[in-house]
Formats: sequence, structure tokens, C-alpha cells
Amino acid sequence: MESLWAIDQGDGTVQLDNIPWFIRGIACGGVVVTEPDEEGVRWAGEVVRRSENCTIRLIVFRDGGSGAARQSVINAFQQLGVDGEGIERFGMVAWPVASRVGRP
Repeated sequence: MESLWAIDQGDGTVQLDNIPWFIRGIACGGVVVTEPDEEGVRWAGEVVRRSENCTIRLIVFRDGGSGAARQSVINAFQQLGVDGEGIERFGMVAWPVASRVGRP
């Protein structure tokens, strides 16, 4: 299970507003149908609109995925104009990469 930030679209759908760490097939900006449970927690269901963005995920093995090792990978991608973030528990880094389709 993964919790995600999302923007309520007011019609039973939400637009993802952060990087999905483990869910494949969806990226920041995608829209999914949600269904609330008896406690009001909204659970994601069908993807109704895919984002033109993608998510790149890496597991950092250098130095056991230490904070410094993760940050060095993030810094390398920042030089390419892509900002990302790390998650300590899994030694991972991830980046939302915007589509450049139709743009120079």
C-alpha cells in the first residue's frame, strides 16, 4: 500500500500530485477514480487519464544507499535539469520527468 498526495477533481477522481514510489503505470499528473471506505479513506482504482509524465526510479547500492549516496545521484540529475527526491527506508531516488512531446 502506498499513500499519495492528490488533488480532488470533484467528480470521484483525483489527480496525483507527487511521485508514486511503488505504483507502476501512473505518474504525477495522472487521474484515477477513487472510492472511499467506511472510514473515509479514499482508495485508488482505475486510471482514467494517464499523465504525459513518467517516473524514473533507482535503487542506490553505493554505500548501502546512504543519504550521501542518494544525494549524489539526485545532484547528478539536477545538473540535467531534473529534480528528484530520496526515500531512506528503501535506498531509492525518484524523479518525475515531464513530457516534452510537441515542445522543443
